[in-house]
Amino acid sequence: MSPSTVSAGGSRPAGYGQSCTNCSRAKCKCILAAAGDACERCTRLGKDCQPIVTARKKVAKRTAASRTAQLEEKLDDLVSILKNSQGHPAQEQQQQQQHLQEQIAQHHRHLDYSHMQHVPQQTRSQTAALDSLAQAATTERHNSSGMIRGNIIDPNMASGHMQRDPTAEEADVHLAKFRTWLPGLPFLHLPSDMSAKTLRMERPFLWLSIMNLASDSHSQQQFLRDKVRREMSERIIMNHERNMDIVQGLIANLGWATLNTGPGARPFVVLFSQLATLVIYEQGMMRPPNQEHFSSVGFKAWNMSTLTPKARTMDERRAVLSLWFLTSMLVISRIQNVTAH
Repeated sequence: MSPSTVSAGGSRPAGYGQSCTNCSRAKCKCILAAAGDACERCTRLGKDCQPIVTARKKVAKRTAASRTAQLEEKLDDLVSILKNSQGHPAQEQQQQQQHLQEQIAQHHRHLDYSHMQHVPQQTRSQTAALDSLAQAATTERHNSSGMIRGNIIDPNMASGHMQRDPTAEEADVHLAKFRTWLPGLPFLHLPSDMSAKTLRMERPFLWLSIMNLASDSHSQQQFLRDKVRREMSERIIMNHERNMDIVQGLIANLGWATLNTGPGARPFVVLFSQLATLVIYEQGMMRPPNQEHFSSVGFKAWNMSTLTPKARTMDERRAVLSLWFLTSMLVISRIQNVTAH
């Protein structure tokens, strides 16, 4: 059969499942010729046109009874697994309950675990896990700060030994870590031979701020963070202290503010920057030395020309410049956030 003969007659596309094998493999549309069994493509290419053999898969319909039987079988398997994992003799279960009562009664005291050696370790771990889950499901777990409480172990309580100031060794490690950060914001000069003990004696608030920032323990950092706020409030507000120790401590907290952010952390950047500005302003660091004593000249009765200008130290210059840089970055970020919206 010639192609002209095929094209001359009427042709029709093959229906679903009726295309030939060659067209099906080539993903081509199969056009059946009116006079003949071969399609137009096979006739044009001179191929043997064989219809494809199809057989639709019959999906067995699941009845409600069969589904119920499958669910019951799964439940039986789960029950058997739980029985095998928790099944113990009655005497052993009684001993286990006694041990649990002793653990609850002696929660804050040292326990002697020698009397529990006859109870398998797997039994104790499974019982403790089940007991914790049961208590967690029936007790109040959140307080005003959003931390998990109740019978669930609080992370701060679990690591109670970290609710303290760093030891001498830890303080030296934290100070060494902080020295590596200073090139990014050189707001103060720490002599290479200055130890953490010496820094704590000379500038306690700066030492506390550095320990807070450089601590690797989350619970200890949270403890020191609250201590920084309390000491800052007492010294600046209550005692009206104005010195470089407070200024440098506040600048340290501002310079590495991201280390004090996270869930449960209260806003502090604007507050700390304003307090640092207050201390620097009242110390007269923002004015030239010859104008430092003229802030309240109208209330002075003596001759201001007799006052000797105070020489600015490098610590004061670094502090003023660093605070100006940090507050400028803060204002720029706030403006960008406002204009973005």
